[in-house]
Amino acid sequence: MDVLDIDKWRIVRDSLGTSVAVSSILIGLLMLGRAAFVFPLSFLSNLAKKNQSEKINFKMQVVIWWSGLIRGAVLMALAYNKFTMAGHTDLHEHAIMITSTITVCLFSTMVFGMLTKPLIRYLFPHQQGPTSMLSDDNNNIPKSIQVPLLDQDSSIEEVAGNENLPRPDSIRGFLTWPTKTVHYYWRQFDDSFMRPVFGGRGFGPFVSSSPTERGPPGLSGA
Repeated sequence: MDVLDIDKWRIVRDSLGTSVAVSSILIGLLMLGRAAFVFPLSFLSNLAKKNQSEKINFKMQVVIWWSGLIRGAVLMALAYNKFTMAGHTDLHEHAIMITSTITVCLFSTMVFGMLTKPLIRYLFPHQQGPTSMLSDDNNNIPKSIQVPLLDQDSSIEEVAGNENLPRPDSIRGFLTWPTKTVHYYWRQFDDSFMRPVFGGRGFGPFVSSSPTERGPPGLSGA
C-alpha cells in the first residue's frame, strides 16, 4: 500500500538520481550495520563456547548476516514517524526519504529474500532440507543449529511424568520453567486447533514413510 502512494513518487520524479543514490547509501549502511553486529557478537559467543560443534562458524555467520538484511514494517514505521505528519508530506526531502525507504524494503525483500535459499545451498551443499533436522539421523548436524524447542519437548514430558517435580501446567511449574510452560500450552493449542485445520507435523519426529512425505495415491511411481 505504501508503494501505491502516488503523491510521494510524483514529488520525487524529477530527482530520480538522488533517490537512487539515497537508496544505495541506505542499503550499504544496512549491510555494514548488520555486519557490525553479527560478526563481532558471533566472535564473542564463540569465545564462551568450549565445544567446537556449538560454535558459530563463518559460513553460519554469513547466513545470519544475510538473512537479517530484509527490511519491512518496522523500517517503514520509523520512516513515516520521522519524515511525515499523519502519514502525509509535501516536502521534497521527506518524500525522497520515504520513497527511498520503500525502495530499500522492496529491494531487500525481493533480492536478499530470493537469494537466501541459494546462498544456504551454496555454503552448505551437503546439508539436507529442514525436514531432515527433525529425523533421528541427525548426528552429523551441529546441535547448535537444531530446533531448540525439540530439546524442550522431551524435558517437558519428563517433568510431567515426575511426581517430585512441578508440572508445566501448574503455577509452580510456570515460575520454575516459564519458557517450557509457555511452550507446553502452545503445543496443546497447536495439536488441538492449528494442526487439524492447517495440517503439518509440527515438531513431531520425522518419519520418511509418513503420509505427509508420500505423494497422492497413484503418484508413488511417478
